Amino acid sequence: RPSGTTGRCLVLITPDGERTMGTFLGINSLFSPENLDTLALGRARYLYIEGYLMDCDGATEAALRAKEKAQQAKARVALTFSDPSVVAYHGKNLARLLEGGVDLLFCNEREAMDFSRTSSLDRALDSLKKYAHNLAITLGPRGAWVWEGEREQLHRISTTPTRPVNTNGAGDTFAGAFLYGITAGGVSPDRAASLACALSTRVVGQFGPRLEGETIEIIKSTWEKEGP
Repeated sequence: RPSGTTGRCLVLITPDGERTMGTFLGINSLFSPENLDTLALGRARYLYIEGYLMDCDGATEAALRAKEKAQQAKARVALTFSDPSVVAYHGKNLARLLEGGVDLLFCNEREAMDFSRTSSLDRALDSLKKYAHNLAITLGPRGAWVWEGEREQLHRISTTPTRPVNTNGAGDTFAGAFLYGITAGGVSPDRAASLACALSTRVVGQFGPRLEGETIEIIKSTWEKEGP
C-alpha cells in the first residue's frame, strides 16, 4: 500500500446540537477498486455503501464495482446518501449507484427531497421507490418513515424527542441498528426502525457519536421484551 497522511475531521457543533464537519481525507482520497476485498464481499449478507465515497473519482468507481461484485454474490446492497452536501454536489454519481436499484436506501428528510427535487416528503417517497426496494427516511424528532416494498406498506415510526446536544453520529447509529435488526435480529423493517430510533435519539442527547455498551444493551433488552 502507498504511504500517505491519515485523514482528519474537524467537527463544529452549534448550541442547538447541529454539526458541520470539515474533512481532510488524506490517504483515503486514493481509495480505488484495487483496494476492495472481494472475498469479504462474497461472504457478506449486505454491502453498505456511504454516499461520502462520491467525493473522489476512485472511491466512486470502487463503490460501483463493489455493488456489482456483491450482487453477483447474491448479497443485498444498502446505500446511504450520508449528507445533504453529497446530494447537492454529487447527485449524478448517486444516480449512477442507484441504476438498477438497491435493496435498502437510507436518507434523511432533506436529502430525500433534495435528491427528488421536491418540497413534499410524500412526493420524494414516491420518487425514491423507483430506486430502492426498501426505504428508511429519518425525520429527526418526528421519528422515521420506513417503506417496505415487498408488502407495499409505509410504517411511520415515532420516537421520544430529546434535547439535542450533538447530532454527530445519529445517522450512522440509525443505519447500524436498523441493519442489525433485519439481519442478526431477524425482525421486520418497522421493528428494526423502532430500535434504530431509540438508539439514535440517545446519541443526539449526549456529547460524542458513540453510545456506551451498557446503554446499548439496556435499550436493546427493552426493545426485545416488546416482542416481534
